Amino acid sequence: MSESAPSKAQSDGAPGTGDGESPPPPPGGLLFRYRNTLGVAISVFLVAFPFWRAPLLAWHLVLGLSLVALGISLRLWCILQIGGSARKTSRLKAVRIISWGPYAIVRNPIYVANTTIFAGFTVLSGHLWAIPLVILGFWAWYDGIVRREEKFLQESFPEDYRAYAASTSRWIPSIRFSHRPAEIPPYPFLRALKRERGLLIAVSVGLSMVICFRLVFGL
Repeated sequence: MSESAPSKAQSDGAPGTGDGESPPPPPGGLLFRYRNTLGVAISVFLVAFPFWRAPLLAWHLVLGLSLVALGISLRLWCILQIGGSARKTSRLKAVRIISWGPYAIVRNPIYVANTTIFAGFTVLSGHLWAIPLVILGFWAWYDGIVRREEKFLQESFPEDYRAYAASTSRWIPSIRFSHRPAEIPPYPFLRALKRERGLLIAVSVGLSMVICFRLVFGL
């Protein structure tokens, strides 16, 4: 979601920043709280499932690494817009709707970025047939989170969010761009990197494991 008018739900993927909070009712709150569970399950499957694995080809490396890099870049772009206000808990908070940068292209760019990263890992694992299943799994999980966030934003900023939702798709990217309002300072790039250090470490370890297993052990 986004932030350019008064705010958006601050979550690992929704646009918005601020101090107002709401209790975390299920199912969206629980899905967000245990959002890493799906990623861990898919990672274990990609590494351990031995059947229907395509041999590692050069174009698999190029495509897989490109998707991972694209997903990481998109996440960093998002963090540069929302800064430290992106939530890490199931409580919703927001002070404005973020509708610039990647949030002008799609309402949930961080969730799109996460899905893109795992699509890249799926290619590198050789389970090309599983790409639609991985995308569908993330969509189903994130959709539950997003609908809770959207309800919060609709109640908090009815006019601003209605206008934003009418111009920007929930999941399908569009070719449009909006600049950050001049009164809102940019978030420092080094702080964005620091905030994403956990993701960067996890991706680096994951890439090393997948590529090593496939090249060294022929998996």
